[in-house]
Parts: sequence; structure tokens; C-alpha cells
Amino acid sequence: MLAAGPHHVLIVRQPSPLPAKRWCASPAASQARKTCCLAGSLLHYLGAEATLLSILPPTPATRKRARGRKQFLADGARTLATLNVQVETAVRAGPVLEAIISHMSEGGHDLLMLGAPLGGENERLPLGRVVGQVLASNIQQPI
Repeated sequence: MLAAGPHHVLIVRQPSPLPAKRWCASPAASQARKTCCLAGSLLHYLGAEATLLSILPPTPATRKRARGRKQFLADGARTLATLNVQVETAVRAGPVLEAIISHMSEGGHDLLMLGAPLGGENERLPLGRVVGQVLASNIQQPI
């Protein structure tokens, strides 16, 4: 099933029960609050939990960047908390797709929510990079 709004898409590859535990990949900083509010509304409605995850490249500078990402995630967690959504945060380093798959598996998550910058209303949905990799993967949970 594919459901879309002006800037939202839900892909369900197989019949699935309503998710109770969610996973959200952090969006670009410019879209973070908007994405957390949208995700939080859905999570609150379904009574589900969330994990906000930021994935950093595996480089020596990662530790320094991790501190900034933790603050970024804390801001997102506060936004979700105002919507009465239980939330955890995590920072991982490594290849993005591998980190997403392992985190979802380890955490028993049943929905993947990705934030991605989109073009104008008449532009195509950009499915390159992370979103394209995720859609091409074998992740069976709704995305």
C-alpha cells in the first residue's frame, strides 16, 4: 500500500498490525520540529513509543559531532513529550542503512519513519541516498 499527502508517504509492503513501537530517523535540522510534530501526532494517536536516532559517519570527528547530535535529539524528544509520546534517543556511527537495520532489529521496532527534505509540490519525491537505500532494502516493516 502506498499512501501519500502533499509531503508524506507511507509504504506498507505486507499486511501488518498497528505498530506499537516506532523508530524515527532524525531529519535535517531545518525540518526537525515539523517532522517531530507530524510523527508525534501519529504516535500519540496510536499510543506508540518512539526512538529518535541520529547516524553519524564512522570518522574520528564523530565523537565531537555526537555531542551536538545529542542536543538535537533532546530537542526532538522534548517536542514529542509535549504530545505525550514516550521517546528514547540514540546516536550511532556507521553506514546509514546498516545502522537503521541493526537498530530496528535490536529494538524490535515495527515502523520506520524517515524525515527527508522534499522539493516543491510539483516535483518528484527524491528517492536517492538514504530513502532510496531503505526502500531498496529488505526492511519489511512499514516505512
